[in-house]
Amino acid sequence: MEKNGIFGEIMTTMRRYLLVQSKSLIQDLESNIVESYNAVVAKCISGKRINYSLRQSYTGRCNVATVTYNAKKPVYAYHKLIHNKSPGIFTKRKEERIMLAAQATTSRRRGLIRRQLFPVNKTVGRSDPSYGDNAEKPDMAENDFEAEKEKILSSLLLNEEERTILEREIVDQSLSNKWVDRRRKMLTASNFGKIIKMRQTTSCQSFVQNHLFGGVTTTVME
Repeated sequence: MEKNGIFGEIMTTMRRYLLVQSKSLIQDLESNIVESYNAVVAKCISGKRINYSLRQSYTGRCNVATVTYNAKKPVYAYHKLIHNKSPGIFTKRKEERIMLAAQATTSRRRGLIRRQLFPVNKTVGRSDPSYGDNAEKPDMAENDFEAEKEKILSSLLLNEEERTILEREIVDQSLSNKWVDRRRKMLTASNFGKIIKMRQTTSCQSFVQNHLFGGVTTTVME
């Protein structure tokens, strides 16, 4: 797909139409009560198709959606109405957890729950694998690391002839796997602006991680 250019077109379309609206899709907000009710109806009837072969199928499922939308504990209400007694304790606890989660979500969306600016560090008092005597050791010895570093740096040094050959090989840019590999090891004009605009106190860890591993291309996909 990458060689034919289909994969690039698919990713471009997804970035253009899907990622732009990702914030509103993640929030999943709906202020229209009618649409909220229709969403519950659609969930109960497994979509917005009507099964005409069953008598009162659509009406019955709409009634179920109405009770589910209006009642705080729908299972409890059905069980109490049909059997004239309360359900078991496990059913009550499950519906209470669902109700509390829905209330917390509603309060958070309305701004009733204040955002915690300084969250409590849960790692205090416990050993952090990134600091102290219990820090994780590197998976490579120091001399091996220096050797690999020099090997990578030397591979980036090209003479005039090698640069001309490389330029012709990666002329397709994103359609060329070699261009993607070289771009991760070098700083191009497209990402150099991000570096010069960074503050001196800003860590470059996130930029390096996104630069090296930010793409979705893997060996399996190739």
